[in-house]
Amino acid sequence: MKIKIEKKIGDDIFILDTKNLTLKYNSYDGNKEVKVEKNTIDFDVGKVGDGCGGGRIFLLTKTNIKAFNPENQEFMSLFENLNEAESIYKKGCDLFVQEKDAKYIYNLSMMKKYNV
Repeated sequence: MKIKIEKKIGDDIFILDTKNLTLKYNSYDGNKEVKVEKNTIDFDVGKVGDGCGGGRIFLLTKTNIKAFNPENQEFMSLFENLNEAESIYKKGCDLFVQEKDAKYIYNLSMMKKYNV
């Protein structure tokens, strides 16, 4: 498992440190650090203006997806009971999730899961 995962969205850089259980990123009001769950393995960021969840950070564990809202510093559980999830990618209102033996799309506007 990777210890650090870095993603660049526009001018912003997000770094998930799975060893120290932190997500560090820069924002309009400075550098930020968020504590994440013990089993967080991947994340993606909703681009502002790209459909549902703009500005939110989507965190993936092997069994669930949570959204983090940087504005109010709150987490929201979106989907649970995943089967050994491995990666997440967001495009528009869809979260693409790779599990051990399957791929799914989680649509944020309808809060539904679709097989790929």
